[in-house]
Amino acid sequence: MLKEGLYVSENHENALEAYTIKMHVKETEKSYIFTLIDFESRYSGAHIEMLFKNSKRFVLRKNRGGHALQIWGDGDFTFYPYQAGIPYYFKMIEEPKENHEADKMRVVIYARNACLNQKAVDSQRRQLERYAEENNYEVAAVITLDGIPGNGNENMMEYLLNVAKRQNVDTILTCDKTCISRDVPELLKIVQKFRENGIRFEYLSQTDAESPVDSLLKLFDNVYKEYCSVPEQKSVN
Repeated sequence: MLKEGLYVSENHENALEAYTIKMHVKETEKSYIFTLIDFESRYSGAHIEMLFKNSKRFVLRKNRGGHALQIWGDGDFTFYPYQAGIPYYFKMIEEPKENHEADKMRVVIYARNACLNQKAVDSQRRQLERYAEENNYEVAAVITLDGIPGNGNENMMEYLLNVAKRQNVDTILTCDKTCISRDVPELLKIVQKFRENGIRFEYLSQTDAESPVDSLLKLFDNVYKEYCSVPEQKSVN
């Protein structure tokens, strides 16, 4: 079992490849929890930056592929994100303090079922609560919807956004993207609106590989930023 604590990976051999990465790392029965503390890199570390692009916290599930992690006999480890680019050797520099309750990430659990089936909704909720416990998340609120269709839920999404903001959380934990909406354009709008408010979605069914919806979101972000950067044209009378 990997010892919980603060780890660092660094390289200062030359300016082009220099980087410093500090993470708090905790191993549970089913996952490794990485919390990014500090990241300094000019040209290297692109895959680390990609890993933490939406949140300072990343959960590496042991039963999923996509990344590689090797723990060494001295308790240090090598992490190879996306199994691409360069692997990073991490060594412990500080053991954990006694009380880490303040370091827990707070989440809102959101479960929805299209058909009236309370057992299905309860099953989703239990899965999400178990996942939160395994990953050391603090559940700030639980929202369950039974018999609610998979699209046209703007009012419900507005309510969910307001709950997350009131609870001061930055993550909504749900089973998969279809719980938000089954309509892709609507899903893109909802996820983008939550991102603009500093709130992300985390899914039980999420794979390490990027989904087509994620690619569309990236494209939307780029187009939106380009649109905002164009100066407004003043009309000439």
